Amino acid sequence: MERLRATFIAGPQSGLTAQDTFTNRVSEVEAFRRSLAAITESRTTSGANIGVDLTSPRRNVLVYYGLGGIGKTTLSRYLERGLSSGAIESSRAARQAVARIDFGESGDFDQEIFLLRLRAGLGPLRKSWPAFDVAFRIYWERTHPGESLPEFVRKNSILRQHAARFEFAEQVQDIATQILGEIGMAWAPARVAVRLASLTRDRLAQSITYRRLMEGCPFFEPIVAQDPTAETLSYMPSLLGWELDQADHSSLAVVFLDTFEAVSGRGTREVERLIQRAIFLLPTVLFVVTSRNHLDWAEPSFTGELDYTGIERWSQLYLENKESEPRQHLVGALSGRDCDQYLQNVLRNHDGSPAIATRLRDRIVQGSEGIPLYLDLAVTQYLELAATGRPIEPEAFGGPLSSVVTRIMRNLDDDERNIMRGVSFLDSFDAELAQVASGSPDAKITRFINSSLVVRTNGLAWPFALHSQLRKTIQESDDQLRDAWSEREWRAAADRVCAHLGAVSRAAIDTRDRGRVSACFVQATRIAVRYNTIPGWLFEAAQFLADAGLWQALDMPSSTQAARSPAATSLLQGLRGIGLRRSGSLERSVREFDAALSPAVLDGGARELLLLHRAHSLRNSGRYDQARFEYERIAREEGSYAGRARLQLADLHLLRGEFQESLQVLSDLPQDDPDMTGESLRIQGHVHRANCDLDLAELTYRRALDLGVRIKSLALEGKARTNLVETLCWTRPSDGLRLADEAIEFNENIGNQLEVLKAYVAKAVAATGDDIEAAVSAALRLAESCQYRAGSLFALIARLFHQIIGAQHGAVETIEKINGIADSINVYHYWCEIADWWADDTELLVERQRAGARADWLGSAELARQRWTTILDRRRYA
Repeated sequence: MERLRATFIAGPQSGLTAQDTFTNRVSEVEAFRRSLAAITESRTTSGANIGVDLTSPRRNVLVYYGLGGIGKTTLSRYLERGLSSGAIESSRAARQAVARIDFGESGDFDQEIFLLRLRAGLGPLRKSWPAFDVAFRIYWERTHPGESLPEFVRKNSILRQHAARFEFAEQVQDIATQILGEIGMAWAPARVAVRLASLTRDRLAQSITYRRLMEGCPFFEPIVAQDPTAETLSYMPSLLGWELDQADHSSLAVVFLDTFEAVSGRGTREVERLIQRAIFLLPTVLFVVTSRNHLDWAEPSFTGELDYTGIERWSQLYLENKESEPRQHLVGALSGRDCDQYLQNVLRNHDGSPAIATRLRDRIVQGSEGIPLYLDLAVTQYLELAATGRPIEPEAFGGPLSSVVTRIMRNLDDDERNIMRGVSFLDSFDAELAQVASGSPDAKITRFINSSLVVRTNGLAWPFALHSQLRKTIQESDDQLRDAWSEREWRAAADRVCAHLGAVSRAAIDTRDRGRVSACFVQATRIAVRYNTIPGWLFEAAQFLADAGLWQALDMPSSTQAARSPAATSLLQGLRGIGLRRSGSLERSVREFDAALSPAVLDGGARELLLLHRAHSLRNSGRYDQARFEYERIAREEGSYAGRARLQLADLHLLRGEFQESLQVLSDLPQDDPDMTGESLRIQGHVHRANCDLDLAELTYRRALDLGVRIKSLALEGKARTNLVETLCWTRPSDGLRLADEAIEFNENIGNQLEVLKAYVAKAVAATGDDIEAAVSAALRLAESCQYRAGSLFALIARLFHQIIGAQHGAVETIEKINGIADSINVYHYWCEIADWWADDTELLVERQRAGARADWLGSAELARQRWTTILDRRRYA
């Protein structure tokens, strides 16, 4: 119970004094003190290169885990306040930095914002951070051309609240100006003088600062030399770690990571991997994690899902460790004595005596079962009664949590009760959302937000929230009230909220604000499933998130209540199908779509979207004729997704070797949707690549890649990266190998296994020696696990290429396998022709011409043949 909030419940006339009270978590606080001492000692005794040493075990994570409502966030905030105020002393720390990041936001993890907040939190420990700031500046200019970093900070709802102490953007501008001044560009206009990304490395190396970083920091050159990807960004904490090594070793940095179950409870561990990587690369920073679940990083069974696992990496995080700090601590229920002590201290009379009488305290303690949330609500109930002047009877206290919540609700007026109900199904909210949910006047909304029942969410998507257990209890116990909402009223409120979130989402789609769209989508989907209100905009948002590569946001089952209706069940099944199409099994994806569509409870755009993605899954799994039938039906109906269906028909023309027809269909498509424009560019690139016009293909793919970066579409960027590698691997194998590894990492990071497979194929084409078969085998394994039959054909093409170059045995057998796959899926016969050209098998070529398998080559078949055989000869005699 915070003092300020409590004061405004009871009022000064009550004669009560509210105290800021923290319940006696002696062992947990002592563990924090010991962890501070341990991290400080490690800095002072480990020398200047602890951040560079990537082999030593990490001892920088303190974990508090336990049930919801048990007081973990309260503990975390108490420790943060105590450290910042000096109430908890940090041994031998001459300077300290404290930061807090709460992952309880309803939305998608934003890696850039996470990294910026880390940088802001560590800022007090150094006057400047040149390694990080220069690398981030170069990254920012490449990925956000024309976008001002200070303006981005100002507009972002999360970063804006930290702007007073968040001088990062200005410091980055300063270091850029300093470097450019050192190379004689200080005279240039300001809008030009900060364009570091446009300068060559040789030009930048003329700067003393840049040269010192290249020579002194082992991580700087590998990071700035890479293309600006999410994977590159995820390694930038290493620069912060290196610069911390150069700072005063008696300084202390602590980062509090709250509600970590929002990260570890996802369907995949990709976000957790990025955060774990940052923690590992910052070994001198103490990370205090609060979560409902313990961390399993010290367990060896998750190798591959996370970068760093096992006891050799996290020597103190195994659960059996009960001694060395920092370690993992189970936060349990409070003892009866601790509960009573809290109740004595939280409210005092003017003479200093406890305001809550002994008998009443005994009843509250007995009913609480040691749960801090219960105690807080009981104090709120007491203050509400004290404010009215009514007698406070002990019998009014001590019931189960539901009775406490019911009594509090009865003491509210009609509008306040409606607000409580309205916001109870929202993960977080602002004043506007609360008004939409409840229909109450603005003045009542303002008063409610300032009440003790509402907590601030520390700058997340929406600023306010109720405790999750309180929200659940409000909904379960509402029928005990005389003016309880009917099922119709609950559903009407859900409809209003979903409609409002839809308007916010559509506006965010227009500005391509992925985080905002994701936050609206996640919150609305939970409400839609519970109250069977399925708004059409959810599917528009799902398409946007899929286009942007945020398939994780579609992974709802682990955090969404069981569906109550066939429509809600179909919604969840359809979302799973969309996610599985790129990150899992294609056959499972088709089954999810079939299950979602079979009840015929979804109509309009919702059903059309699922049919479109089902056709995608059919195509990718090798059932091209079925996919073509579905695309044609969607295109004929001229609905919202008719243009996307025609785009896929153009792709199918390509796969069948109908190159002229493919380009014609693409030329007739509208160009007002950037996601469709990006896919259209990619298909054009495919046509040119199939015809071995590799320069034009590269140019087209680079246009798609630039568009993907500009519109912040991870999916388009990942696919275009792979396509670029698929082009360069034939003529510039060294570039192809380098970019293949980057494409693999990028697409693994966003969960697009099909693109990972294709990048391995390209790597096989560019590789030499044993690396060829290793890459081919990796691609074949992925093709089998994803049921992507065309992927096997691509891998065999790469194998055949090297068999013919090296005059190896087995080429005829490989050609037979390629022909067999192409015949079974009835596409990609043009690869069979290319294979025949390479093998110079005239009889087989003639046979295929008679069977009608010859492609409609651009220009002429002879031109295409000359180009593909020239590629072969160049590599053969290189």
